Amino acid sequence: MLRRISVKNLGCFDDKWYTVEFSKETLIAGPNNSGKSMLIAGMNLLRYFVVDKQLSWNTQYYKLNSFDDAVNGHDPNKIISISIMLTEDSAKHVVEIRIRRDKPAVLMFNGVRVSGLMWSRIGRLVKNIWHFSPNRSIIPYQSNVAVTSGPLQQLRPDGSNVINFLLERWTDRDPNWSLVESWLKKIDPDMSEMKTPIRGSNVSFETSQSGTSVNVSLQGSGFQNAAAIISAVLFSPKNSTLIIEEPEAFLHPESQEILVDMLNDAVNNQGKQIIFSTHSCNILLPFWSDVGKDASQRSKKHIIADPKKFSMWTFEKALGKVSISRYPLQSKTFRQFRSDFKGIWG
Repeated sequence: MLRRISVKNLGCFDDKWYTVEFSKETLIAGPNNSGKSMLIAGMNLLRYFVVDKQLSWNTQYYKLNSFDDAVNGHDPNKIISISIMLTEDSAKHVVEIRIRRDKPAVLMFNGVRVSGLMWSRIGRLVKNIWHFSPNRSIIPYQSNVAVTSGPLQQLRPDGSNVINFLLERWTDRDPNWSLVESWLKKIDPDMSEMKTPIRGSNVSFETSQSGTSVNVSLQGSGFQNAAAIISAVLFSPKNSTLIIEEPEAFLHPESQEILVDMLNDAVNNQGKQIIFSTHSCNILLPFWSDVGKDASQRSKKHIIADPKKFSMWTFEKALGKVSISRYPLQSKTFRQFRSDFKGIWG
């Protein structure tokens, strides 16, 4: 489980530590350009250094371009520092990387410089952290049959290889197939089943509706987005951490609430850790109803967030300075909650 991320001198974060601590289900909210995505970029930067087992700057997996572009204030003399805490059973582990311009980075594990077999141990700790970017791809009409293995997560951050990812789950008779199918039916009640038929060397992603097969690429972008996110959350291994940026993309408000139920179910019943950022009040409001002070919980047809497993953080930025605060949603009445977010978002 990912317990904490701290960053310093990365992007909009200056030379003090900026930290977010995570629970089993963590919601991150705030206006555009306030540092939410940059914090997650720091997580990705660290984990790909670990997976590649090399300490030179490489932009193959993340979109930070050069060190000079990524460092705070474009100051080449600053040191980018990223630290994460992970738990394994009852043990806590801290991984920290310090990156200088034109010099090998320094990777530390529990205060000791990484060498030898320590690389494999850290890799095992971070391998179940999956990230999904806000710019997710529209599902293609078909794809060449291929294996979806990767250094960290099999389903790419943009969801572009979801067809082959689903094909492998179908071929393996994954026990969660019917569960994913049931959540997609809630997004589109006309759907009766989903499938990944192979025709020659190509495979597609289709659903059956009123007895007719419909290629998902010809369906709405909201359904396509939901298909990738639901597949990622429910087909990822148990004890995975999923970091999802803006899961609400393209979705109708009612479908956004269905997605909230699915995230709650993943935490409550599937053994997953969910961390996500949002700009949507239709995502925020169900969580206030679930855990807020004096709230009337949503109807029994919904899956309710566990107040003991849920936390919320807000990002703000003024005069070039970022501030990060834990937001005590559990102690907020609706009027207080509404007033606070008018102040944050205008």
